[in-house]
Amino acid sequence: MKKGLLIIVLLAVAGMVSAQSLSERYRAFERGAKKAYADFRAEANARYAESLGLPWKPEQRDSTVQQPEQHFDPPVYYEEPVTPKEPEMIPYTMSTAAVKVKTPAPEPISPVKENRQPTETVNVLFYGTELVFRAPKLAEFKLKRLSDKQYSAAWQTLAGEEFDNLLFDCLAARDKYQLCDYAYIQMLQALSEKIYGKTNEAVFLKAYLYAQSGYSMRLANSLGTNQLYMLFGSKYTLYNRPMYTIDDMHYYLTEEAPEDLCFSRATFPNEQPMSLQINYDLRLSNDSSKALTRASQMGVSSSMEVNEHLIEFYKDYPQGNIDGDVATLYAIYANAPMEKSIKQTLYPALKRAINGYSERDAVNKLLNFVQTAFDYKFDEEVWGYDRIFFPLETLYYPYCDCEDRSILFSRLVRDLVGNDVVLVLYPNHLATAVRFSEDVRGDFLMLDGEKYVVCDPTYIRSNVGDAMPQFKGAEAELIKLQ
Repeated sequence: MKKGLLIIVLLAVAGMVSAQSLSERYRAFERGAKKAYADFRAEANARYAESLGLPWKPEQRDSTVQQPEQHFDPPVYYEEPVTPKEPEMIPYTMSTAAVKVKTPAPEPISPVKENRQPTETVNVLFYGTELVFRAPKLAEFKLKRLSDKQYSAAWQTLAGEEFDNLLFDCLAARDKYQLCDYAYIQMLQALSEKIYGKTNEAVFLKAYLYAQSGYSMRLANSLGTNQLYMLFGSKYTLYNRPMYTIDDMHYYLTEEAPEDLCFSRATFPNEQPMSLQINYDLRLSNDSSKALTRASQMGVSSSMEVNEHLIEFYKDYPQGNIDGDVATLYAIYANAPMEKSIKQTLYPALKRAINGYSERDAVNKLLNFVQTAFDYKFDEEVWGYDRIFFPLETLYYPYCDCEDRSILFSRLVRDLVGNDVVLVLYPNHLATAVRFSEDVRGDFLMLDGEKYVVCDPTYIRSNVGDAMPQFKGAEAELIKLQ
């Protein structure tokens, strides 16, 4: 639309159309563009509804990918060497995580406009945040039986103007609260079940809203249980979830389902997979924890309050990787942004502690903070399984391990000092390395002609440049971060 307006304005500047003609032509162009968008969406939905009417067929379920077990070495306490040792260069291989970049949220298949259709208000409590949506009055449609023709007719019902305001509000909520892809799925499920309960109609509405929002999904039914299921598409391999591979895409059930599923092969134009990356701080309503105080042996101390609604969301977040590379899993967590409340409480205290110091000494203070302000315990002792923390979770929970510390440390250095950080994945251990603009002595790696100095948050009381003795010379996998 903007391109068309630009052409008309240029014609006016050139004296080829009058001001009145310019206004008339733009209004005509705008009407035509809106009609084109509406026609495209109507046609896409009509074709999808028609495809739903075709026979649904079974698909082979893949083996569920179990979360890999990680057995990390315990923390080591630094001892000053009698004779200073020469720095060593750590050999490494590159992870595919190095090429991952921020993925924008999918766009709806065409712009969705508000309208004057009669609506009623639906309130949904989503991780402590009250969301308000406009739904059609008496939003009732029934799937009397699971049949192809029923699905086709029901989709055409949802594609009518009556549900446009509901879709508009869903997309607006995604933007307003900066919901990542998985949060958006969870929100749509909560909304659909608020309107229709735990029914096939709720599943169908969730699938409709998800597809209209630009995401890839598939519908499946079980004739044995007379239940409908929605599966979301992703390029990630999610752990511990039932999975089907269709057209080179992984599709995941959001709940347990029998294996006698039959699938519709209906697709939408430009449908996009769900990403596990979290690009922005979720703006959930704040329910602050009790004050938490963290203090390091170097005297860096701060009290903070954590949004427990966000902690609850992170606890539900699925784990997975890309192409079987576990390093990409660590990158997802390390690239997640820090919560706003922590930037307002902890960050000022840390900034004061490092203010006026050289890059090396500033990073050293942050390193000591992560090494000594947190208690170490293996995940198996605390949770009964291996669990990776987002940076905020490490600040919240009383115990953490090497992967959690390295992820938090990498976030602090990037946010507070501004230096590039990579994760260094050894056998049974995760550490970090920092690129300095000044010459810093210590164990290091070379990447793209730049020197990255090892910093190990689990090598207690060690300094910048000290690699754990057992890992000196051991080949590591390098995970480049955003």
